[in-house]
Amino acid sequence: MDATGLLNAAVNLALIEHAELHKQWITAYATMTGRYGVFPTHQADCRTDMLLRRLERERAVIIEKDLSDVDFSFDMQMALSRYWMFSAYEMLRMARQLNRVPGDEALNQLLEKFTLVRIPLAKNEIAFTNRKQTGEIMLLRDGDHPSQATAYEQKAADYIPGVFVDRDTGSVGWKVVHPQIKANIQLTRRTLSDELLALLS
Repeated sequence: MDATGLLNAAVNLALIEHAELHKQWITAYATMTGRYGVFPTHQADCRTDMLLRRLERERAVIIEKDLSDVDFSFDMQMALSRYWMFSAYEMLRMARQLNRVPGDEALNQLLEKFTLVRIPLAKNEIAFTNRKQTGEIMLLRDGDHPSQATAYEQKAADYIPGVFVDRDTGSVGWKVVHPQIKANIQLTRRTLSDELLALLS
């Protein structure tokens, strides 16, 4: 089978497995349009979410095995996770920009979580910081001694968030700095997806 056929088969497998979830996404998109005035222009994103959930379920099994073969499927899972996260962020950003529901704290809080991931991935910067805050946040690599911490400088654009796989769900996750608490937090793609669906339920 050619690559196109294999990809189509994978998407169909995910659609069959997540038929009820597909209905939830259709409802969610209707809510996004009706409540927030945002028409989702990339409706294939819901199918991307379902494909990712299938890949994540398989990943949770794979990471428990001792595999010596090169696994390029994880490259694709990471790339699709980033794409989905960027696209969902833009939908939420537009919803807040249009401000059809002023003071919507649930929307604002979820957008903040997406922003904490989106800014580091897109700009190699810590979200919600500016150049005046140079030296206020100290960065330390995993395993390094505290004496090796270095001051964060936004202008350097060299901040790369840590990436991990949640062992329970198989989802890609990111360790990002939350500047308000000056500490790392962990956010997974699956968690963000579930919270987006909950917001639009």
